[in-house]
Amino acid sequence: MNMASQGKRFYMNPSKTEARWLDPPIQQHLYAGWQDVTDLSPDELLVHIQSTAYQAAAATEEQLELFNESKECTHDLNEEARAVRFQNSVRPSLG
Repeated sequence: MNMASQGKRFYMNPSKTEARWLDPPIQQHLYAGWQDVTDLSPDELLVHIQSTAYQAAAATEEQLELFNESKECTHDLNEEARAVRFQNSVRPSLG
């Protein structure tokens, strides 16, 4: 007797890094957010998992780009602030 015939379903966590056979009531209470992938074929399951890996890689690339851009922006702002401080320090005081 297999797991499906015992009423269990195959669930995968949102990050698609873990999967297990669970009774539906247990899934609802302890594994909320896990997706039922029981009815997917092996090929469909593979595509489902790989699409997440692709999305994660794309998101990582976007985060890295954003991080690098913010560093460049911060660097530019720091240079501008230094220039203003220098100009203020060498400007003759009025008084």
